[in-house]
Amino acid sequence: MKLLYICGTYAPGAFAGSELSAHELLRQLNENPTVSVLVITDEKYTNDVPGKSVFDGLPIQGINHERRCESIGAILDSYGPDVVLTQLMWSDVAIRAGKSKDIPTILRIPSAASNLDIESPTTLMANSQFICDWVYQKSGRKCHYITSVIDLERVIAPTSLRDPRFITMFNPIKNKGGYIFREVANAMPGTDFAFVPGWYSLRNKDGSWNRRVIKASLESQRADRMDWVPDDVDFSGIANVVGLEPKNDVAEIYAKTRILLVPSQYQETLARVSIEAFANGIPVLGSKVGGLQDHVSKAGILISDYANPLAWVNEIESLDDPEFYAEYSQKGLRYIAEEFSNEKTVNVFLSLVEEIRRT
Repeated sequence: MKLLYICGTYAPGAFAGSELSAHELLRQLNENPTVSVLVITDEKYTNDVPGKSVFDGLPIQGINHERRCESIGAILDSYGPDVVLTQLMWSDVAIRAGKSKDIPTILRIPSAASNLDIESPTTLMANSQFICDWVYQKSGRKCHYITSVIDLERVIAPTSLRDPRFITMFNPIKNKGGYIFREVANAMPGTDFAFVPGWYSLRNKDGSWNRRVIKASLESQRADRMDWVPDDVDFSGIANVVGLEPKNDVAEIYAKTRILLVPSQYQETLARVSIEAFANGIPVLGSKVGGLQDHVSKAGILISDYANPLAWVNEIESLDDPEFYAEYSQKGLRYIAEEFSNEKTVNVFLSLVEEIRRT
């Protein structure tokens, strides 16, 4: 079976849950002897090798954004995939091209905040039941719940490296609750906090937002505003907050993390970082919104009054009790051991593909 993945952003250097989750699924699929995978993405991800590269054993073909329509059509003809998987940037082109050539398309929906075309793809998938319910309410279409694939060996910090000092947040932009994180840190001056910048597929090398890439992504999502950029939160002047460099080896960050905060103020889908923290035995506090209600509720603490910084402070302080901390640390580890299975997730995806190919 040949699978073609099409998205204008990809995992190397992206440091974003949607890209990383797609990459891990594709990597494990590519290890299956019955499956062949090709990734099509923007040429900036091909490591300066004209046209093609390899990342984690996956062949990647880079194409120019301005010529994406003709390039994707030509690759569909030359590669001859049995199915096309796509998400976010370039998903509109991928779906149209697949439809024109009678190739089934699967759209992965990573957010309820997007305005993706959910009518045209052959089928839909998402990594939380919340999104599946949202899709049905919006369109009446079935969306298949397939949770994210996460390489736990890469995210679990060795015991020898553990120095859990920080209360950590990934990608502290405004709508993910970065300003809540700032207010919590400000209210707890004797506690160490750390943030990790995210969404590097949408940033320049200096960390500033790349408006050209953001606009290109918004075009695929049929956004109402083409001038939107995420709002970074300023942590200058708060002595107990440090910034940590994003890393592909994210275990180094979890080795320094005591508690993970996911204070999203919008309908977050999954928060991949919550699963990664559970695997490290790190207690997770998350907003009671969207898909966080599906996942953080499994082993973490949901904050109902999530727009109130003091509600977060109170729950953080409750984890100062060693027995209470140990309880939630063990809950996370048990959840991963008992319920999390990459093999099962990959098999569910393959079953979905076979179902599509039969119809």
